Amino acid sequence: MPTDQYEAGEKTDGWRAILGLPFIYSTVQNILGANRVRRVLADQYVKPIPGMRVLDIGCGPADMVNFLPGVTYVGVDHSAAYIEAARARFADRGAFHVGDAGELRSYEQPFDLVMAIGLLHHMSDEQMEAFFTIVATLLTPSGRFISLDPCYSDNQSSIARAIIRRDRGLFVRPATGYQDAADQVFSHVEMDVRHGLPRMPYSHAIMVASQTQL
Repeated sequence: MPTDQYEAGEKTDGWRAILGLPFIYSTVQNILGANRVRRVLADQYVKPIPGMRVLDIGCGPADMVNFLPGVTYVGVDHSAAYIEAARARFADRGAFHVGDAGELRSYEQPFDLVMAIGLLHHMSDEQMEAFFTIVATLLTPSGRFISLDPCYSDNQSSIARAIIRRDRGLFVRPATGYQDAADQVFSHVEMDVRHGLPRMPYSHAIMVASQTQL
């Protein structure tokens, strides 16, 4: 693969390059219905409680903040441009850092929830299992990890499959591919495959993992 087109497990060639611009990224996401996806994720899976400590890894411009009222939010992303945009919008509602999960191993307090939205499908199997090992060290004993990624499914539409094949991530899998890696680290893992959450045919794998019974 040409190194100038593929970085950090994602395709960055052609039209995909403009998605590195925070305003363009958020605008495209919102047009496609990302806010509905975020609302479902927050209301049905995160279920935020005031004071909950939340770490959002791969937070992008931190659009998820609007759906997590009252939490103590920390966002991390490898893109300095995304983090700058997040600070400009939400400086009074969270802390934002350029980096990755490995750099937060020594964070002063563990988190009640670690999120990775649209992140796992940028990782190889080996990277994903190593990532889960790090995440487990960042959680409280009863803390949860929640992820959301595109997935392949036997009962998804051909249009959804075609759209997902064009995703920036190099490692889109069936839902079991994400869950199998999480099972190596977490004691309890639950997986939901949801179809049609955004404004286009699409399939998401939503995973919740913990070391205690969910």
